[in-house]
Amino acid sequence: MKKRLNNTSSSRLIGNLAKRFPDAKMIMAHFGFEDWLEGIFVAKENKNIYLDTAGSPTEWLVIKTAVQECGDDKIVWGSGSPALNIAAELAKITDAQISEEAKEKILYKNISKLLKL
Repeated sequence: MKKRLNNTSSSRLIGNLAKRFPDAKMIMAHFGFEDWLEGIFVAKENKNIYLDTAGSPTEWLVIKTAVQECGDDKIVWGSGSPALNIAAELAKITDAQISEEAKEKILYKNISKLLKL
């Protein structure tokens, strides 16, 4: 009997997909969710994976770790709306222990660049 994967969007599987399609830009929602640390390292390994902040667990630690490991160019703000509280999701970035420049990149500069706006 074949073993089925319960989480078909795990960080490693997204990393494998990114390697197969290196020209495709991908945003990994929720930093990979429960396996957020692995999600950060998968994004670090793959230049075409960006991290989305919406609903990330342990908020400030995740943001700070992601900036330290991946750099502030690989992270985009996500609201998770309407399911999540937009003010709380915004506060994760504005209150994070990262530079003001990193906050600006995460909140709007990175997504503008990614979408070529």
